[in-house]
Amino acid sequence: MLKRGLADGVSAICPTRNVRHLFVLPGGVAEIFTSTPGRNCIVFKGRTGLVRLALETGAKLAPVYVFGGTDFYHNLATSAGWLSWLSRRFKMGMTVFWGPFGQPVVPYTPRVTMALGAPIDFPGGYEPGQATYSPEMVAAYHEAYLADIQTLFDRHKEAAGYKDSVLEIL
Repeated sequence: MLKRGLADGVSAICPTRNVRHLFVLPGGVAEIFTSTPGRNCIVFKGRTGLVRLALETGAKLAPVYVFGGTDFYHNLATSAGWLSWLSRRFKMGMTVFWGPFGQPVVPYTPRVTMALGAPIDFPGGYEPGQATYSPEMVAAYHEAYLADIQTLFDRHKEAAGYKDSVLEIL
């Protein structure tokens, strides 16, 4: 359904609506285990499925980063913890979140800023939406996307209130 939405502009939720944009957070469950207030981390290094989908459908990828997106709750799950192991075992994200005074429902209220970059160009010699693409093309497009997210982060971190922060890309 995702591929059809990107290729044909058909919405999975409302079939009569013509879709023009799709927002995907590629970190998935793995990113839950890196989400800690004050830590700026995305899990995307080995995840090329989004890039392959863009190449197959001709969709553009635009780098986006949300400053403060990990600052709403503390999280019991860590990459080395027992909840992480349990989540991987059952293939679902399980953790305990808490905000001020240990409350699980009330979040902290961080300053949140979304930085959005321009869509990146397809690698040279590629016609968007063509049926075949090489692993080298996927790797080149993926690296360009990661570099643009890093540049976007570095360009906007001071204005977003994260002057001394570093982006970790796992």
